[in-house]
Amino acid sequence: MYIPTVKFLIIASLPESILKFRRMLIIALQDRGFDVHVASPDLISESADYKELLSLGVVPHSIRFNRRGLNPF
Repeated sequence: MYIPTVKFLIIASLPESILKFRRMLIIALQDRGFDVHVASPDLISESADYKELLSLGVVPHSIRFNRRGLNPF
């Protein structure tokens, strides 16, 4: 029987804030069996934050993000 992994997405406006403020949340979610994904602008594969997220088992995504806009699409 196939049991799908439950995914959890954390969206942040600054990549460096993810590990600084959400590290314990990420670890707690993983301990409960969640597949944790993180989306943030300027989260490039060469950055230390990206590499650390990968080492924690997180799936990082770089997205476009307008901090001044009101339209979510």
